[in-house]
This record gives sequence, structure tokens and C-alpha cells, in this order.
Amino acid sequence: MKFWKPVLFTTLSFFAVLTTVVYTSCEKDPCDNVTCQHGGSCHTGICSCPTGYEGPSCENMSINHFIGTFSGFSGCNNGAQLIDTVFVKQYPRSVNKLKIWEKLHPMDTFVGTLSVNQSTYVIIVPQKTDTNYQKIYNITVQDDKKLVLHTYERDLRIPGDTSINDCTFTGFKDAN
Repeated sequence: MKFWKPVLFTTLSFFAVLTTVVYTSCEKDPCDNVTCQHGGSCHTGICSCPTGYEGPSCENMSINHFIGTFSGFSGCNNGAQLIDTVFVKQYPRSVNKLKIWEKLHPMDTFVGTLSVNQSTYVIIVPQKTDTNYQKIYNITVQDDKKLVLHTYERDLRIPGDTSINDCTFTGFKDAN
């Protein structure tokens, strides 16, 4: 009986040490306590968000940087600056499309798709091209407050890079 007590004690001690080593050496999954929303997936503790969403848990829609009313000034061809407003709304049932129109040019309502590259937010608007006419848009937002809308119109019958109108709106988001 004396022989079995030390053997039993040694065996139990060995398994206790082995269990402690195995338990403490196991890596814990860094995604155990991470919840990614809107279909995002976790990799090494960080959410990878689907198109149209951002934030630590994919909780924010990227288009929210643009949605709102921007008050500022428009000018064309280095002419006088005019008070103007640009309105940006979410396109119905879309996570990355926006409807944009300018108060001074209400007939130029257009739809663009949000493109996010790191911290740069750009609305990609298909250029309008007719037989002899082309209009190109460039829309960016900086710091969630400053919107720059640049439109460039060309007459394609004129050789070279000759513009008809080169207009820029710069405005800041109104406080809601």
C-alpha cells in the first residue's frame, strides 16, 4: 500500500502539470469576443466589413459621410463665386449609392456610387457622353464635413482638351 500512494501522487501531479501546460499554451481565438455586424467577418480580432459598411464592428454605413445638406459656393471658369447648396441623399435600398443635386443646377440630378480607399471617400458618377458632349464629375468629402463637387464639360468636336465649363462647388455640411 505504501508503494501505491507515491505512484498515485506522482501520476496525479504529472497530469496536473500536463493539463496546466496544455491549457496555458493554447492560443485563445482573438475573435471570441468580437461581433461583426452586417455580414462582416472577423480575422485576427479585426472585423473585415462588407462593401458599404465600416467601423470596428461594421456598424456604420460608409455613405453617412456624404448624406446631408452642404452649403457653400460655386464658381465656373474662374468667374464669380455664387452661394449654392448641394443635397446628398441615400439612393433607395442601396448601401453605397447616393443621389446628388445642386441648387443652382437642379436639372443635373445624378446618382453615384461610393468608393472608399483608406480614409478617402469619393462618389463615382458615370460621365455623361453624347455625340458631341462629355461631362465628368468628381465628388469628394473631407473630414465628414467638407464636400467638393467638380464638374468638367467638354465639346468633343473641338480637338484637344478644351472645356466648355469647369465648375467647382465647395461647401460644408450643415449641422442637423
